[in-house]
Amino acid sequence: MKMGQTNDYIWNEETIEIIGKVFKTFRSNFPLKAGASPGVFGNIGPNSRIDNFITSDSVMEQATRPSDFNTNQGVRNRALYNVILEWATKLSTYGLPIVATTIGDIEACRLLGAGSDTVIFEGRTTSNVPVVIKYSLRDPPLKREAETLNILNEVMDIPKLLYENFNGMIPYIVTSMMGQKVCKVNARVACNIIIDILAVLKNLHGHNYIHNDIHPSNIVNVDGKYRLIDFGRAVPRSDKRETAPDDWPKGHIVFASHNWDKYPGAGDDLEALCYTVTFMHDQDKEYWRTAIQDPFKALHERKKKAFLSL
Repeated sequence: MKMGQTNDYIWNEETIEIIGKVFKTFRSNFPLKAGASPGVFGNIGPNSRIDNFITSDSVMEQATRPSDFNTNQGVRNRALYNVILEWATKLSTYGLPIVATTIGDIEACRLLGAGSDTVIFEGRTTSNVPVVIKYSLRDPPLKREAETLNILNEVMDIPKLLYENFNGMIPYIVTSMMGQKVCKVNARVACNIIIDILAVLKNLHGHNYIHNDIHPSNIVNVDGKYRLIDFGRAVPRSDKRETAPDDWPKGHIVFASHNWDKYPGAGDDLEALCYTVTFMHDQDKEYWRTAIQDPFKALHERKKKAFLSL
């Protein structure tokens, strides 16, 4: 393994070695201290007010976008939310939409979040099974997620696509796996997150796909197990290591691997998981504040310093 680059890995002792190297890097070069709760990244919450979720793709996401983008994003999300309610043929007892699907009517009961031109609800089937309803202003990312989940239908422990509707005025998909955000992470929970997500990644990579967007908002607790959600940036596993085109789906730059701008391999998911859990467990205020203010500088520092002492 060369300094500044995580190569692909196989599922044996090298998996643990990569984890150890990333944590050693942060311990040596970016001393970790207690900081703010990772809850600021949560996209799962009990409050149903849209204003609490405007540009809630996280503080980090807002920091990596121009201020005018975030302002406009908030306006678009609020407008999308209002239009969803106005155009719904039926509303639930919660004042939220009821969508008709091939698996029966699904009643939205809680707003989960609002991201980049998306609004997400918790829904309930007629048999009271919790599901997720995800609306989007933009067809391509939502279609990509639907197509990916269809392809990965046999992969265990990831969301299942239950229904898709791209023919209406506002496209949406319905998926399984309703989870809770992870707010309190001690050493034991951090280890459990790594163990559970490694198992998910093993299955995912075994089907030749890379999640490509691991960060705190995309890890949730599902019935006591930690799982990955949001496969909108998932891509087929590639043997390339060249620079990817600008329109290639890229993960969250603050948590992505050193190869953020290249075609990703399985090792890049693992590296992103390490950064994510490192942040969630014990946030160093100075380093992560720098990452918020200048994520490209933070990425450069990781490239320069990562594995330096190995």
